[in-house]
Amino acid sequence: MADKTKMIRCPKYMGVYYVALQGRHGGSKNDRSYYITYKDPMTNKKKWLKVGYLTEGVNEQYCSNLRSQILVKLRLGDDSPAISRIKKTSLEMSVTLNLAAESYFQDKGKLKDVSRYAVIYEREFAPSFGETPVATLTADNIETYTKKKLEKGLHWRSVRIYIATLEAIINHAVKKKQIKVNPLGIVKRPKDGERERYLTDNECAALLSRCKSDRRLYLFVLLSLSTGARISSVLTIKKQDILLAHGVVNIIDHKTQSRYRGFLSEDVVKQITPDLDALSPNCHIIGGRVKPLSKWTIGKQLQPILNDMFNRGLDKKDTESRT
Repeated sequence: MADKTKMIRCPKYMGVYYVALQGRHGGSKNDRSYYITYKDPMTNKKKWLKVGYLTEGVNEQYCSNLRSQILVKLRLGDDSPAISRIKKTSLEMSVTLNLAAESYFQDKGKLKDVSRYAVIYEREFAPSFGETPVATLTADNIETYTKKKLEKGLHWRSVRIYIATLEAIINHAVKKKQIKVNPLGIVKRPKDGERERYLTDNECAALLSRCKSDRRLYLFVLLSLSTGARISSVLTIKKQDILLAHGVVNIIDHKTQSRYRGFLSEDVVKQITPDLDALSPNCHIIGGRVKPLSKWTIGKQLQPILNDMFNRGLDKKDTESRT
């Protein structure tokens, strides 16, 4: 039992106290050890109960709920409706963000890019919110996080991806009935910025001309400019996805795991026909293999050309003006 003289009463919650600790169990991070107190109606004596540590996800609200559960149980017995309601609340309070994230990534393990989002979670949210009960998170918590990230110079698009990852984890917890509702409600996301830089027709022609010596790179740029699809979508276009007679290409949107149709001009169809003739139906257009080319490989080739032609003198962080 901690020294009662060091206990600090939580003003917002009756019967809840904490002791400030300099480092959890001798660690480097400051911590709090929470206690609750109540009077046993059978003995009329005051009892103290250690609940746990802040770094383990315990907070004032959790302690207050636990104290209420104990008091109702002492007065009414274990089978009362009030106890049932409190047990549900306590169950929600036991679901930390780390537990919700673990459940989410286990269930989504087979989806493309899930490992990327797991890394985002571990880096962005686990250190600050991992041991926090999901039910106690608020929109203000996330908006404060967003503000700090933007002040440090992180691009708004990256922050939006991070927040979307967090919301997906919490919504999954709701779907799995680990928590009742998403406590964040409507979170304000960083405002979309308008891309200020688009290639003109002349610039598109110049870029194609610059890439003409490398057939693989030329085909990638040609299909990208023709369809407007994302890099990953262009790289996964197969011979069987292109209907030459109709000038149509079936494209995968990897972000939404869906398909849509793009259209090719007669000139583009004419240019890619010789390449298609040399491929089997299951081969990808870019690279000519069954296995798709990586974004890193094509980016390593293309980005220096884009920088030389269109990005000279622009800040590397100015993604809205850079090509």
